[in-house]
Amino acid sequence: MLVSGAFKVIPLRLEVTGTSGRYSGRMLAEAVPEFALEGMTAVGNRFWVTAVRGQNRVKFRLVVSGSRVTGSWSAEFGAGNVAGTRSGGPPGTAGIS
Repeated sequence: MLVSGAFKVIPLRLEVTGTSGRYSGRMLAEAVPEFALEGMTAVGNRFWVTAVRGQNRVKFRLVVSGSRVTGSWSAEFGAGNVAGTRSGGPPGTAGIS
């Protein structure tokens, strides 16, 4: 993420609860206010997540393979890659950090 003119890795956590069609949750990141999850779609091992706070929206496109998570994010203020681990939930469900 671009912070004060320089690229910086920002650790974040997506906390997702609920069941298909009724997901909710939040996005937590260092030095960034909490974002609510506005929408989430899961098909197989692919997840599309939108986090929102005020007028700011961050969209994630994620692929979960075992405990590995890869993908991308985009927002009005920038875009980038995502790489991380799945930290919880039963197989085939969300629980990404």
